[in-house]
Amino acid sequence: ASIDAHTKRLNAAEALLVFRLEEADRFASAGPEGIPETTIIESRQKAVAQQSEIEAIEAGIAEAKAQLRRILSRREELLAEIALAQTEVERRKLALDRTRIRAPISGRVMRLFAKPGQQRMLGPDNYDSAAIAYLYDPEKLQARIDVPLSEAAQLKTGQAALVRSNFLPDSVFRGVVTRITGEADLQRNTLQAKVAIESPDGRLRPEMLCRAEFLTSVVGDAGGTGSTHAGSTKIRLYVPESALMGRTDSFAEVWILDESNERIRRQRVKLEDERREDYILVGEGLRPGDKVVAN
Repeated sequence: ASIDAHTKRLNAAEALLVFRLEEADRFASAGPEGIPETTIIESRQKAVAQQSEIEAIEAGIAEAKAQLRRILSRREELLAEIALAQTEVERRKLALDRTRIRAPISGRVMRLFAKPGQQRMLGPDNYDSAAIAYLYDPEKLQARIDVPLSEAAQLKTGQAALVRSNFLPDSVFRGVVTRITGEADLQRNTLQAKVAIESPDGRLRPEMLCRAEFLTSVVGDAGGTGSTHAGSTKIRLYVPESALMGRTDSFAEVWILDESNERIRRQRVKLEDERREDYILVGEGLRPGDKVVAN
């Protein structure tokens, strides 16, 4: 804008200079006889003054152009600084993103293996060595149920079940058998079944002890399918006879761990006549998951 203003002034001043010079030439041609000497001198002075004004305007234009060059040069410097700052911002964003580890799934943290600043590396013999945390989905819990081999033949996938936990003794959760393992536990004489819990309580946690009651369909008198009930697959519990104390007829006492797993207490149980090697069947007094002190 300053250069344009100076240019307009210069054009006007040059046009006025041409007029002053032509005027001075006319006055000089007329001579002293036609134009007074003072008028001729004055016209020449005006032309010289106009020439000086033009030179001043040209100097102003030159200064404005120099200032514009300095501004453009500074602009290039600032643009370079901005580009460098943007590069530094991107570098720091990348460094920040690398400090954030995003889980491939959503869920709750079950176990945490590392703290901020700690390094984790995959070991050759330990695939969990690089793990940061174990997560679980509270909406997709399943129970691992050990079923005695004598009753495992009645299990099938898709079978309904009722699941209970000592942690929530007043709650019963419906579930469905999703898998029956292909290998039995010979030491415990059991076969494991996986039961997916429908609508689990948010307070349930993985690895909590639980017990299950498997449901079967009942055929009614008319030959149709009736409602489900839970009497045909009751879990049978056996304890070592060496764990029995104060045995009298069909009753005895055993020591069992309480829910804190820190204390033991006496529990009265009712015994049945069935035996398996050194184990005897318990009819009442124990629940699946109770921990009996063997000796």
